[in-house]
Amino acid sequence: MPIPRAAAVAITMAFGLMMAVPPALGHSEQQVTHPEAGEQLDTTPDAITVEFDAPMRITSVTLKDGDGTAFPVEAASGRDAVTTLEVPLQPLPDAAYTFSWRGLSEDGHTMSGELSFSIEAR
Repeated sequence: MPIPRAAAVAITMAFGLMMAVPPALGHSEQQVTHPEAGEQLDTTPDAITVEFDAPMRITSVTLKDGDGTAFPVEAASGRDAVTTLEVPLQPLPDAAYTFSWRGLSEDGHTMSGELSFSIEAR
Protein backbone atom coordinates (compact mmCIF):
# COMPACT_ATOMS: atom_id res chain seq x y z
CA MET A 1 0.00 0.00 0.00
CA PRO A 2 1.57 3.32 -1.04
CA ILE A 3 2.08 6.10 1.51
CA PRO A 4 -0.16 9.14 0.91
CA ARG A 5 1.74 12.06 -0.61
CA ALA A 6 1.06 14.38 2.37
CA ALA A 7 2.45 11.79 4.80
CA ALA A 8 5.56 11.28 2.66
CA VAL A 9 6.17 15.04 2.56
CA ALA A 10 5.71 15.33 6.36
CA ILE A 11 8.11 12.44 7.01
CA THR A 12 10.71 13.91 4.67
CA MET A 13 10.44 17.35 6.33
CA ALA A 14 10.72 15.87 9.84
CA PHE A 15 13.79 13.87 8.84
CA GLY A 16 15.35 16.97 7.27
CA LEU A 17 14.81 18.99 10.45
CA MET A 18 16.34 16.28 12.61
CA MET A 19 19.43 16.18 10.41
CA ALA A 20 19.80 19.98 10.50
CA VAL A 21 20.06 20.14 14.32
CA PRO A 22 23.59 19.39 15.55
CA PRO A 23 23.83 16.67 18.21
CA ALA A 24 24.35 17.68 21.86
CA LEU A 25 23.51 21.30 21.14
CA GLY A 26 24.88 23.44 23.95
CA HIS A 27 26.94 20.74 25.64
CA SER A 28 30.45 21.81 26.52
CA GLU A 29 33.14 19.27 25.74
CA GLN A 30 36.60 18.82 27.19
CA GLN A 31 39.13 19.70 24.49
CA VAL A 32 42.66 19.95 25.91
CA THR A 33 44.17 19.10 29.30
CA HIS A 34 47.45 19.78 31.04
CA PRO A 35 48.89 17.49 32.08
CA GLU A 36 47.75 15.27 29.23
CA ALA A 37 45.91 12.05 30.05
CA GLY A 38 48.42 9.38 31.09
CA GLU A 39 51.34 11.81 31.20
CA GLN A 40 54.26 11.04 33.53
CA LEU A 41 55.77 14.18 35.08
CA ASP A 42 59.06 14.80 36.90
CA THR A 43 57.54 17.35 39.28
CA THR A 44 54.17 18.68 40.37
CA PRO A 45 52.71 21.01 37.73
CA ASP A 46 51.73 24.52 38.87
CA ALA A 47 48.14 23.73 37.97
CA ILE A 48 45.84 21.28 36.26
CA THR A 49 44.05 22.93 33.32
CA VAL A 50 41.11 21.71 31.25
CA GLU A 51 39.94 23.64 28.20
CA PHE A 52 36.31 23.40 27.04
CA ASP A 53 34.76 24.34 23.70
CA ALA A 54 32.00 26.35 25.44
CA PRO A 55 31.57 27.88 28.91
CA MET A 56 31.19 25.42 31.79
CA ARG A 57 30.18 26.23 35.36
CA ILE A 58 32.37 23.94 37.46
CA THR A 59 30.57 22.54 40.50
CA SER A 60 33.27 20.25 41.92
CA VAL A 61 36.86 19.13 41.47
CA THR A 62 38.70 16.29 43.20
CA LEU A 63 42.24 14.93 43.16
CA LYS A 64 43.03 11.45 44.52
CA ASP A 65 46.09 9.26 44.45
CA GLY A 66 46.05 5.56 43.57
CA ASP A 67 45.27 4.62 47.19
CA GLY A 68 42.18 6.87 47.18
CA THR A 69 43.73 9.56 49.39
CA ALA A 70 42.12 12.91 48.52
CA PHE A 71 44.20 16.06 48.14
CA PRO A 72 42.53 19.46 48.71
CA VAL A 73 41.98 21.34 45.43
CA GLU A 74 39.74 24.20 44.26
CA ALA A 75 38.95 25.71 40.89
CA ALA A 76 40.61 29.13 40.56
CA SER A 77 37.38 30.51 39.04
CA GLY A 78 35.12 29.33 41.84
CA ARG A 79 31.75 28.49 40.27
CA ASP A 80 31.86 31.08 37.47
CA ALA A 81 31.35 29.78 33.92
CA VAL A 82 34.73 29.35 32.22
CA THR A 83 36.18 27.94 29.02
CA THR A 84 39.43 27.07 30.85
CA LEU A 85 39.30 25.35 34.22
CA GLU A 86 42.45 26.02 36.24
CA VAL A 87 43.16 24.19 39.50
CA PRO A 88 46.35 25.38 41.26
CA LEU A 89 48.38 22.63 42.93
CA GLN A 90 50.63 22.45 45.98
CA PRO A 91 53.65 20.14 45.72
CA LEU A 92 52.51 16.52 45.52
CA PRO A 93 54.40 13.33 46.43
CA ASP A 94 55.42 10.90 43.71
CA ALA A 95 52.33 8.83 42.88
CA ALA A 96 49.64 8.15 40.30
CA TYR A 97 46.73 10.64 40.43
CA THR A 98 43.20 10.93 39.13
CA PHE A 99 41.68 14.39 38.76
CA SER A 100 37.89 14.59 38.34
CA TRP A 101 35.60 17.50 37.54
CA ARG A 102 31.84 18.03 37.36
CA GLY A 103 29.99 21.00 35.97
CA LEU A 104 26.99 22.40 34.17
CA SER A 105 27.10 23.24 30.47
CA GLU A 106 25.39 26.35 29.04
CA ASP A 107 22.17 24.39 28.50
CA GLY A 108 22.15 23.16 32.12
CA HIS A 109 23.21 19.56 31.46
CA THR A 110 25.51 17.97 34.02
CA MET A 111 28.89 17.10 32.54
CA SER A 112 31.92 15.40 34.04
CA GLY A 113 35.37 14.18 33.15
CA GLU A 114 38.56 12.84 34.60
CA LEU A 115 42.25 12.83 33.90
CA SER A 116 44.94 10.46 35.18
CA PHE A 117 48.61 11.35 35.39
CA SER A 118 51.62 10.43 37.51
CA ILE A 119 54.54 12.17 39.16
CA GLU A 120 57.83 10.35 39.45
CA ALA A 121 61.10 12.14 40.14
CA ARG A 122 63.79 10.86 37.82
